[in-house]
Amino acid sequence: MKTSGSRVIGLLCFISLILSALVFADRTTNRIRFTPLSKSTPGGLKSDVIRDITEDLQGFVWIATDQGVSRFDGWNSVHFRHDPADDTSISSNH
Repeated sequence: MKTSGSRVIGLLCFISLILSALVFADRTTNRIRFTPLSKSTPGGLKSDVIRDITEDLQGFVWIATDQGVSRFDGWNSVHFRHDPADDTSISSNH
């Protein structure tokens, strides 16, 4: 027969196990954040019409749209568009 002291210890162990699980679960779910890259998102894409997506060897994600090309590094986007007055710009926005 269990004594009241061993029941209290068992109950405390059970409660600490449950609390540990809740704390651990909370930490893992708070680490994942997703922000959509759309034209309505500040710093997002210039168009929602995506023609192609690829990832280069450095880990940049390149997204071709009907308004040019965007390079995404996981945090920020850099947009490249054709500029007829600039010979060094991309050849087309399509």
